[in-house]
Amino acid sequence: MLNRIEVLLDRARSPVFCYDRTRYFLDALERYSDARFRYRPLSAEFMAPLRAMNVRGAHGVWERIGRLTEDNLQLSEASNHIGQFHFVFDDVTVNVAIDTADGRSLHDQSILDWSDVYFKCNYWPDLSYPDKVLPLINANGTLSPAKVRHLRGLRGHRKDYDLIYWSRIWASPGSVADNNGVEHNIRMFETLAKAPGNNNLLAVFPNDLTDNSLDCYRKRLDVAGVRWQNGWGPIKSADLWNSLAAARLNFLRPGNHLCVSWRMMDLLCMGAGIIVDGAPYAEWPEPLRDQINFIDGGCTLDPDYNLPEDSTYDRLLERVAAAVENPDLINSLSTNNAEYFDQYAAMPKLAGYIINAVAERCTKVSVSSSLIAV
Repeated sequence: MLNRIEVLLDRARSPVFCYDRTRYFLDALERYSDARFRYRPLSAEFMAPLRAMNVRGAHGVWERIGRLTEDNLQLSEASNHIGQFHFVFDDVTVNVAIDTADGRSLHDQSILDWSDVYFKCNYWPDLSYPDKVLPLINANGTLSPAKVRHLRGLRGHRKDYDLIYWSRIWASPGSVADNNGVEHNIRMFETLAKAPGNNNLLAVFPNDLTDNSLDCYRKRLDVAGVRWQNGWGPIKSADLWNSLAAARLNFLRPGNHLCVSWRMMDLLCMGAGIIVDGAPYAEWPEPLRDQINFIDGGCTLDPDYNLPEDSTYDRLLERVAAAVENPDLINSLSTNNAEYFDQYAAMPKLAGYIINAVAERCTKVSVSSSLIAV
């Protein structure tokens, strides 16, 4: 029997950052398990509820408290992206890690060694991970139960657009990988601007890149007739979601380091029709599938961030045009995605998956401990 879950935020360099990254998992486990919940250090017991309620100033106060803890200075930056837990059963404690980092690699060997079960949100099946590493959905840490209810309420929203693509230009110039990320995103906007139908395109440049370093890209968007702006500005989450729900098809590109974007969770929850630039490299416990959950545009960066061939952008345009003309496929995607969220990504189901995986490991840890004792 699972008696207690201890959230070890004292093992993160920035406890508030780690809390924000893992919040969806924390909400799921706290609400949908019978285990008692404990936060460590003691300051987290007071700050976590305030942060969960979005109390003004809670983030800043918690950050300052974290800086006062000298031990945190000895921790790696990766610890901010990896939630660490004690799952306390009747006769054994299991060390559990939830790695929310965008990249495919395991960045902190000490946490990996410490853990008995290591969940990886961006799990690439083609890589060789230790047996203890298990796949996990890349859950949007900003989704509270109230926001999930709001997104579910957008299922069946009136459709005003054929296609929508609102995207942050996620990489800044400075390295080959970053430049290719920007270039690919701009090319996708240029391609989608040619797609038939009533489409809604918006490119969002980071607020801190308002100088002329990206002017060449802004001019290309102007020529293509694509709207752009610096920063999200007055666009709130509800406005973004309402716009996404008003389109028959949502175009989605990978997140940082080719992860499955957090927005995928939003789109699944609202039951959206999804077309992606390319099938995700990362795999969730129940894989997302082409023609079932998304349409593969066949035009994405390769694992080394190399740009696709120029011809693949033409192929992307052809697949978008074909999809817009196939309402039965779009409706099927929408239905499948709402069902996928409810069956695999909703908080009760996710909590069950995590607890069952840990409980299965619990037996192995218990046997191992007994052998050591002998």
